[in-house]
Amino acid sequence: MDPRAVVASNNLAWMYAERGEQLDQALQFARAAKAELPDEPEVNDTLGYVYLKKNLGSLAIPPLQQAVATNLKNPVFRFHLGQA
Repeated sequence: MDPRAVVASNNLAWMYAERGEQLDQALQFARAAKAELPDEPEVNDTLGYVYLKKNLGSLAIPPLQQAVATNLKNPVFRFHLGQA
């Protein structure tokens, strides 16, 4: 509800994407989180993951690459990048 609640926006975007529901809303939440925390790997992964769920792999690659680059040890980020 609060557009400044970045963590909540990111988490809600992730939950929607994971369920494959309300993907347009998930994308809005993920973009809002990215605008506030552009270098946060979890935010970049969420944005990329939402793009993946919307079958927009080419748009998913840049944020997923950024997530991997800033957190090399997270296998989930690497998996999402591989899917893209």
